[in-house]
Amino acid sequence: MTMAIAAAFVAGACSPSPTPTGEGAATSERAGTAQPQRPGLNHAAIEAWLAARFQGLGDLPYAVKGVDLNGDGRDEAVIYLSGPATCGSGGCSAYVLTPQGTGYRAVMDASVTRAPITVLDSSTNGWRDLTVDVGGGGGPSGHAKMTFDGSSYPSNPTVAPARMTDKTGTVLIPENPEMQVMQGEDGGMMNQMGPPASGN
Repeated sequence: MTMAIAAAFVAGACSPSPTPTGEGAATSERAGTAQPQRPGLNHAAIEAWLAARFQGLGDLPYAVKGVDLNGDGRDEAVIYLSGPATCGSGGCSAYVLTPQGTGYRAVMDASVTRAPITVLDSSTNGWRDLTVDVGGGGGPSGHAKMTFDGSSYPSNPTVAPARMTDKTGTVLIPENPEMQVMQGEDGGMMNQMGPPASGN
């Protein structure tokens, strides 16, 4: 009897561990699998686009943030410009560039915008909704919701189809962003500068 119990104990100790199933197995599998890294922004291509768009305007201060707006795994570039060449009493220019080939194309080319620029949880036509601030120039003040119409975002946040909203989302471009400067004469060398002056 004693020998039988000892044999059973040894057999149990030598048995292979049970294979995990269910949630435990999935957790182990996920832990051992590297997640694909989303490609970041192509800053050289962004500056090439800006240089072509603003050729001859000299130094161009801008802030940029990457965010995937259409769920394709690639970041769009949300860009906010500053300086006398791109700003007026109502605000400054803002752009959304989406990857195309080795470069970018614009899906938002908006005037009279102000920071902050935020991204909402909601989507329209497969693209995340954005907000920009508006004010000055005799127009409305507050947050304007910018929705994608199937080809682009609105070009003017103070008129339809943009509309005023009380909601804001995750901040992409803060109210006083740190600006980079694309030096026009040198074809895109970047320096760092502080936030734009109040009112830009």
